[in-house]
Amino acid sequence: MTLTQIKEQKNIPALRFPEFQDEWLDGTLECLIHKLDAGVSVNSGDRPAINNEKGILKTSCVSNRIFDKQENKVVNVSKEITRLKEPVTAETIIISRMNTPTLVGANAYVEEDRINLYLPDRLWAAKIKKDHDPKWVSFLTASNHVRYIFSARGTGTSGSMKNLTKGDIFTTPVSFPLDRNEQQKIALFLGAVDQKITQLTKKKELLEEYKKGIMQKLFSQEIRFKDDNGNPFPDWKEKNLGHYLHLQGGYAFKSNDYQKNGIPVIRISNVTANGFIDDNNLVHHAELSKDDNFALFDGDILIAMSGATTGKTCIYNLGVKGYLNQRVGCFKVKNKEKLYDGFLRQIIFSHYFTKNLDKVLVAGAQPNVSPKDIESFEFLIPHLKEQTKISNFLNGIDKKIDFINSQISFTSNFKKGLLQQMFV
Repeated sequence: MTLTQIKEQKNIPALRFPEFQDEWLDGTLECLIHKLDAGVSVNSGDRPAINNEKGILKTSCVSNRIFDKQENKVVNVSKEITRLKEPVTAETIIISRMNTPTLVGANAYVEEDRINLYLPDRLWAAKIKKDHDPKWVSFLTASNHVRYIFSARGTGTSGSMKNLTKGDIFTTPVSFPLDRNEQQKIALFLGAVDQKITQLTKKKELLEEYKKGIMQKLFSQEIRFKDDNGNPFPDWKEKNLGHYLHLQGGYAFKSNDYQKNGIPVIRISNVTANGFIDDNNLVHHAELSKDDNFALFDGDILIAMSGATTGKTCIYNLGVKGYLNQRVGCFKVKNKEKLYDGFLRQIIFSHYFTKNLDKVLVAGAQPNVSPKDIESFEFLIPHLKEQTKISNFLNGIDKKIDFINSQISFTSNFKKGLLQQMFV
């Protein structure tokens, strides 16, 4: 069959295993799902179930086709245990029927029985008809096409919570191959890609845990570096951050002066928890006549000073000069002969900095933190040459983590491309 012939046929995926030729059928999820069973809500504890304890799932147990069994609450009162129904069983798809607008309809495939875990009334267990492969159906229900329909069909008077009915699920239009063998082969292939992503994610988590443990030993001075002659460095000195740096505040740009082109202005919405600038909603401004204090360059470390992202830190990495907006701070080293930039970066992105931040963070509708508070944080600081050795060592671990992140990103994008081409 030629590519032209494939394009002329309505229900033939762009990417397909060559042994299958038949067109896919148009239908609804009711053609694939036998029934949707919900659990019941019961009183539960504030921790996950352990060993043979009973647990009730939280709605957060499903996201991006991933089922997290740890997202549950223990049920340890006899009267409540007797009310539990709908245990988690293998080859079912858990669907969130009540959630936020973006997460309503989120779903995940269950690989094996979890007889001590039960569904609440906000989750459905989709039981798949025998003629169809459950894992393939799970890829279908987690696809952008189906998830978009679920989100669009969510209703409710609350802007923060939406609901789906069984009818919303069953009447969702889909296309599917009638041959179960084709479904299984697609699921097996995509499952292998998922397994690769899982392996990479686990490797990244292990490296992050290793770094955290090493940092604890370095900052407690359980592990010390020596100079090039094998001699110990001087003792560390306890100083507040303000001794080495100041936190530069941003310029009060007027929103009506923003433009499509020019110099990017970094607002608090651009400071994300992933370590780099979110450039999806960038605004720009013309050149300022006095910009020395507010100019940003690659490598500058930024922190959100207020709003929902208060305390989030990231590195400026856009490759061009930027401007610092108000409510965003930039760490400026006063004397580079006392504080190495790389060591500062390790401090700011450490859990030690986060612990200090939690103590001074002003909670409320608009959380905030002040430059004075951050500059008052006290740390034990080593000699500049030892700072360099420490930061170079930790940077080597960071590079390995960054490389794995790039592999995860590449594999995830590869999977997205497959989903677009292997489904109609």
